Amino acid sequence: MATMEKNWDSLTENGLIIAGSPATVADRLIEAANTLHVGNLVALLQIGSMPHELTEKNITLFAEEVLPRIRGQWADQGWQHNWWATGAADRTPAVTGRA
Repeated sequence: MATMEKNWDSLTENGLIIAGSPATVADRLIEAANTLHVGNLVALLQIGSMPHELTEKNITLFAEEVLPRIRGQWADQGWQHNWWATGAADRTPAVTGRA
């Protein structure tokens, strides 16, 4: 990978960036979570000089179409999240219906 061309297409194709339609993003995040066995996510939903309106649309799509599909990824595994902020609502569903 050291010689890999560093452009958007190569970065997404090689899994270094997860981007695309909400369905693609959700599928790739689920795949990454399963492969890496991770449960916490930090999402960068604004890139460089992305216009404010596009950033808002990106955040809305992520919240409305991606999060519902990935929330509860590990709910049926019995994991306890020991680092969840005190007082924050845990919205993990008790039973998951993965798509």
